Amino acid sequence: MNRKNFICMSLLICASCFVSECAAAREKMSEKKQNKKSNGVKEIKNKQDFDALLKNNKLVIAKFHSPACPHCVIMTPIFEEVSASYPDAVFVSISAFENGDKPLFDEYSIGSYPTFLFFKSGKVDAQQVGGSSKKDFENKVKTFVKK
Repeated sequence: MNRKNFICMSLLICASCFVSECAAAREKMSEKKQNKKSNGVKEIKNKQDFDALLKNNKLVIAKFHSPACPHCVIMTPIFEEVSASYPDAVFVSISAFENGDKPLFDEYSIGSYPTFLFFKSGKVDAQQVGGSSKKDFENKVKTFVKK
């Protein structure tokens, strides 16, 4: 086997491993999405669902995010963990690109990810733009819920 063939074969093996790793990661993400119902965070698919949710719930905490945003990825498990501690509030996740929720992003002037909006009786009461530590985010939620 000459050097050129050896290099080509090595690249094919590396590409094959990379594809396998990507498939495994996608499968894990899919499993997590299927289990999302158990963590208390609701996925919002459209403006109508969100408006109905705001109308029917006193306290709503909405995470506007992008799947490609590193801070959003970091905040996702924090958001999910904190949601479990506050059953009186409804926690929702709204993706910028997956569900065609552009009207919601426009309505609430979302320009940075992640943005957390805290709704009380259907009106924005507070917001947080960007990531934070679990402790800081939990303190923000605690303050909001106690108001």
